[in-house]
Amino acid sequence: MSIYLLQHRGLILKRGTVPSKFPAMVTATLTFAPEDAFGVHTVGVRTTAPKNRPAKVIWNANEGTVQWEIELIDKVNTTFNRGNFKASLDGNNLILTFNTPSLDHTSEIVASANHFLPALLTFNLKVFVWITKFEVNIGEANFNFEIPRYNASITVATKEHNTNQILTTLNEWLGVDKQYSIILSALYYYRHAKRLANIEPNRESMVAEVLLNLTKAVEIIFSSNRELLRARARKWGFSDNFIEKRIIPLFLIRNKLDIAHVTTSPLDIDQRQVIINFTRAALLAVHELIERISKLVKEKEIKLQPPSQHVKADKKKLLQTITHYLNVDTEDLGSNMKSEYCNSNSPIQ
Repeated sequence: MSIYLLQHRGLILKRGTVPSKFPAMVTATLTFAPEDAFGVHTVGVRTTAPKNRPAKVIWNANEGTVQWEIELIDKVNTTFNRGNFKASLDGNNLILTFNTPSLDHTSEIVASANHFLPALLTFNLKVFVWITKFEVNIGEANFNFEIPRYNASITVATKEHNTNQILTTLNEWLGVDKQYSIILSALYYYRHAKRLANIEPNRESMVAEVLLNLTKAVEIIFSSNRELLRARARKWGFSDNFIEKRIIPLFLIRNKLDIAHVTTSPLDIDQRQVIINFTRAALLAVHELIERISKLVKEKEIKLQPPSQHVKADKKKLLQTITHYLNVDTEDLGSNMKSEYCNSNSPIQ
């Protein structure tokens, strides 16, 4: 696992002095979200419902969104002991206590908790779980196990600029032809990349999916064959510098760094930052690429091959097979396949 690592955290001293006397007692408090999965009140999207209790679904047909109106499960409370290690859970606060021989040992334990617990809790609770706060006390010293740096961006605009862009959108929409189907597909891959790039918490966790969709946006216009892509891009006026430094790396990263194929070797902080920086540059580059291709098509300077209007036979056969599998009674697949989710296609009480 390389790109899919959680945010890197480090111990930052907030109060007291760095301890020098060991062994020492450590108390680490992790606060998790979503709160309602732990029986704690929260405002916003609900993820967990109590069993055998009434529930109501509010369907927003304008946006295509769903909101659950449901009670909370009872607040979770439990304890866990294993030798020198103790844990107590009070709602969404997990308190860990253990003896430590050194500050480095403490860092290793809390880093392990940061790495393992969100993934394990997500799997076992069946909801996306993340850490909202992580405090560590060693004797009289108080540390925050926090994220040392972050990458953020925002679009800068004016009223006049956005007005012109909206008018351009309307003009493009009313002037499309069959060739625009390919561009529209590329636009949707790009749109999905933009959405993923802004998902919180931890935007960086989506970098692999962002790069995957940007690569698809390029591939559907050009080709998955890099030599053919280079030839077409040069023919259509793109510089070698742009092609080799902004477009080709998309395909190389997709194929070799935990995107299209799994990778077990981790990236260190600096290596991961390289991928994050490239992703930000790639978002701008693919936007420029689609913009220029769209202009060339509208001005009849190039012609794109329209997409197929029919699902290919092999894909159709696969979909039929999957449909058959979905129709198989879950009892035939074993009790472990029984759904523990509450699903609804319409409002229920």
